[in-house]
Amino acid sequence: MIHIMRFVAFTIILAFGSLVYSQSYSDYHYYQSKKIHLDRLESKSFLVVRQNLSDAELQVELGATNMKVLKRGVSAVRTSIVAARIFDSPKWIMIDGESSTIQNKDWIIYEAPFFLTEEGVEVGLSNLFYVKLREKRDTILLQNLAEDNNVEVLGHNKFMPLWYTLSCSKQSMGNALEMANHFYETDKFEASEPDLMVDDLLFSSDPYYQDQWQEKTQADGSEIISKI
Repeated sequence: MIHIMRFVAFTIILAFGSLVYSQSYSDYHYYQSKKIHLDRLESKSFLVVRQNLSDAELQVELGATNMKVLKRGVSAVRTSIVAARIFDSPKWIMIDGESSTIQNKDWIIYEAPFFLTEEGVEVGLSNLFYVKLREKRDTILLQNLAEDNNVEVLGHNKFMPLWYTLSCSKQSMGNALEMANHFYETDKFEASEPDLMVDDLLFSSDPYYQDQWQEKTQADGSEIISKI
């Protein structure tokens, strides 16, 4: 009887500990096959938009007078899956301030929250994630899974051709973090990682990132981040 009571008590402790742990970190991602936990910050968002709205217009559209625009820019991505092409992507905006109408705006292509890492570092989430194939012929697996999840395959890394860049939208089955996890958890690929942001700058786990991307500031203060 004592052993049964001890077992029940131990089970309750484990369950309580798991509950506390799950409440501490709302999300996660994989890095070098390890699960890295993140805590969601609902007050900040990364948006990809069709319209070039001023800060004041953005506040009115989203019904958030206390909202602050942290950073904005324009990006271009080169894809070489079939042939080299340039895609001028829509604008992106980082905002501080909650709005319940973001999902209802058709001019917003994508929205994602910011997160707090286990080390207490604040990071944002872009619309991109990166998948490493096990071998070249796995491009078919990648493209099929991308189609199933309404994700666009943008191209591969010219220095590391097994690494591909994918882009999410509101029509995707999840944001870039959720899609990166889903692709990795299918066990069909070597790795899959989200494109995170630190100190308001886009970056990835790609060691050749700085050699491939260039950042320019335009006259209006916005930035163009383009792939070379």
